Amino acid sequence: SVFNILCADSQFEIEFAQFLDNSNDVVSYFKNDIQLQNYIEYIKHDGSSGVYYPDFYIKLKNNNRWIVETKGASELNAKRKYDRLKIWCENASRESNLNWDNLFVRQEIWNKFNNPPNNFDDLVKLIINQQII
Repeated sequence: SVFNILCADSQFEIEFAQFLDNSNDVVSYFKNDIQLQNYIEYIKHDGSSGVYYPDFYIKLKNNNRWIVETKGASELNAKRKYDRLKIWCENASRESNLNWDNLFVRQEIWNKFNNPPNNFDDLVKLIINQQII
């Protein structure tokens, strides 16, 4: 991580951070937090506006950027947040000339792995077809 201490909201986030620390294709990452004020605005299910703090921002050796949401339990606005994140990544890619992408990692899928993947790219390949919110 780019920080020397990681504040996590769950054991799952700690496990995911350890995975990122050990992934040979990850250059850097940070666990997002409300204190960092790095949020994305979205429209909630009731039509009101809200802010969303995605869990992890990741830079890979190939210079691609990823925003990862780890989720242990489903919530009412989860799909709306993730749909907005997809649009944010599309816009960021177009405006920054960098490739921004997103991944939704559900704990129930993560827990099915006997061993975590060796690197982030392998994780993407394993999860990309299972992104159902």
